Amino acid sequence: MCTLLFRHDPTDEWPLALLANRDELYGRPAETWRWRDGNSWFGPLDLEAGGTWIGLNRHGLVAAITNIYPARKTAGLRSRGQLVAAIMNLKASSEVQTYIEAVVKDHALGWVNLLIADSRSACFYSWNELSLHRYELMSGVYQVMNEPFTGEQFADSGGPNSRWWQREAVELQAHPDVCKHGRQAGTRCSHKLLLNGARATDSIIWHCEGRPCESEYELMLGKGST
Repeated sequence: MCTLLFRHDPTDEWPLALLANRDELYGRPAETWRWRDGNSWFGPLDLEAGGTWIGLNRHGLVAAITNIYPARKTAGLRSRGQLVAAIMNLKASSEVQTYIEAVVKDHALGWVNLLIADSRSACFYSWNELSLHRYELMSGVYQVMNEPFTGEQFADSGGPNSRWWQREAVELQAHPDVCKHGRQAGTRCSHKLLLNGARATDSIIWHCEGRPCESEYELMLGKGST
């Protein structure tokens, strides 16, 4: 996942509005969104390493990552996607910090940005194989790509999260920094997620297979419209 654009507001009917593009090698196999691990969480799957880059579980916990480039080339590192899949077995964002600290203790995880959010709070972790930085996020708009997260907030155009989500979705098509058209790698898929504050399974998720500038979104979960 190479672009995360999101707005968090725990007072909103939809506390998290998330827009995301995944950039990857075109030949790397993956499955689209579906319920996994006994219907405990919903997300796509990387068939090469067995993890995921984004997911939502039945407790309303959302996790999403971007890799950080350039990063140290260290052999034998744990898959960052497997980290997200494991987090989907937790019940709340408050449980994640202890888990993350245990994972990075042996420095066996590659450089990564990690968003963790539920209906009450949102936080961000940035790991560079040497140190772990945690940011407790205030309500507002954030964007992260493939650089270490700094906690910077972006301009907020106001209104409810559902309106912001619809208005800002066009940013996923922006060339060349967000929607990428490389020869061997580029934007493989795109996602739009609205977290329902009362019932996680009533959240809305749209998925676009391929570049969002060329392909249509398909409703994967909940009720809504583009």
